[in-house]
Amino acid sequence: MALAEFQNGALVRNLGRDFGRVRLPENVRATLRADSTLWRTEQSEGRTTLTFYQQKPSATDVRSAFGGVHSVTAVRVPATTTFDHLYYALRLVMAGLLVAGPLYGMGLVLRWRAGLLPAPRVRFRHKVLNALLGVGAVAVAVVGLVGLRVLTAENERATQQWLRQRLEQVEETLAREAEDGEPLYEVAQRVGIDRLAARVGLDLNLYEGPRLVASSRPRLVEERLIDRRLPISAYRALYLRGERFAATQERIGRFPYMAGFRALTDAQGAPRFVLSAPTLPEQERIAEEQSRTVAYLFGALLVLILLVTVTALVLAGALTRPLRRLRKGLEAVGKGEFARALPIDTRDEIGDLAETFNEMRAQLAESRRKLAQQERELAWREMARQ
Repeated sequence: MALAEFQNGALVRNLGRDFGRVRLPENVRATLRADSTLWRTEQSEGRTTLTFYQQKPSATDVRSAFGGVHSVTAVRVPATTTFDHLYYALRLVMAGLLVAGPLYGMGLVLRWRAGLLPAPRVRFRHKVLNALLGVGAVAVAVVGLVGLRVLTAENERATQQWLRQRLEQVEETLAREAEDGEPLYEVAQRVGIDRLAARVGLDLNLYEGPRLVASSRPRLVEERLIDRRLPISAYRALYLRGERFAATQERIGRFPYMAGFRALTDAQGAPRFVLSAPTLPEQERIAEEQSRTVAYLFGALLVLILLVTVTALVLAGALTRPLRRLRKGLEAVGKGEFARALPIDTRDEIGDLAETFNEMRAQLAESRRKLAQQERELAWREMARQ
């Protein structure tokens, strides 16, 4: 969520995420002249957002585009998209399945005890439909699990890349502050962690060896929310394997976040200090992007489930329709009705079966016609003898 305040159309205050503009659009200002509130769906950084504007004129009468000093408060939140609706629908479907699953299982047990299972007769269409739905459900589950793992890995990789770039910017800032031949780790000591963090706009921690020696958020250290020791995985990567950058997953209670570490080395390449930048200030944004991406994935999975269900219904009907026609044709032949031929809609084995049935029906009809003719001839002969 982003909060912003505009005076005379110019941005004067911003809380939360970056609001994305420094002046109010002219169409927004024109609308606020007629009405003090406005809801708008806008595009910000490639995302759809819902923004609420509220205008409050001040008591000071200063000439401006509004006829006085006007304060406009704006609140911006991510808009609900189609994929969000699909994600919520999928959650409702899954909740319904969790409730209906045990009830269905109890029903199966009761039917089995009553002797109704296994069923004395099972329709072929139901067997085909169950097989197709089973294969589709397995495919959707595999796609969902693989997709979720891929998204999680991509999000972690993107977060690590963001941390790497920000720590490189910190190193560039130290390089600009360095005097001739001054090592970066000495610059970090001279500048101070608070001043450095203010310049780059990051929360920074400084480690010497495995010990935390300075932090721009000392209260978190005092409350033991930030460990005073360098994580063992980061220590192995930076000190033992000689890497310049490492990232680890950290946790404050149940709140997970990622921290990036960059070594400040001496002339021999040995780490003297380690700069650390956690994603705590950006964790809300990262979690929001991850949640939205997961919502898109599961929304797409719901669409896939619907497509699989519709496809299974269509295929089951297409596979069993010729068999139903053949059964009706056999029943008609059993009743002595030979005039009804089966339509041949396909050129596969089903079409061959229908053609064979039509030939058999024609032969039976011809045999019955000849038999009736012979019976009439015999009857006339008997009458002639008498």
